[in-house]
Amino acid sequence: MATAKEITLELRKRIDDGTYSVGDRLPSVAKLAAEFHAAPLTVRSAQEQLRLEGVLHIAQGMGTLVLTKPTIAPNSYQSAAELARAIARDLGALATALEKLEGGETA
Repeated sequence: MATAKEITLELRKRIDDGTYSVGDRLPSVAKLAAEFHAAPLTVRSAQEQLRLEGVLHIAQGMGTLVLTKPTIAPNSYQSAAELARAIARDLGALATALEKLEGGETA
């Protein structure tokens, strides 16, 4: 039985590799639940995570549509804390580069 995190990663991977393209409708929750041997609520939780990331649009009666490809590569980060550290590191590097530019230095 797959967890919501595993389903999220797999759906993200499928969108990233083109299995599901931008504008495509995902299979129904029932079909995905059967495929992943998971409860429908678990599939909905995975889809909700991707909706929060801006990857999916969920419309009752219309299904779930792919809005965009994920901006985070599948399996790149194992936890939210690791992702937060990576973002902080990138923001720090950006701030340093901006300070150099504002001071007239070249990067």
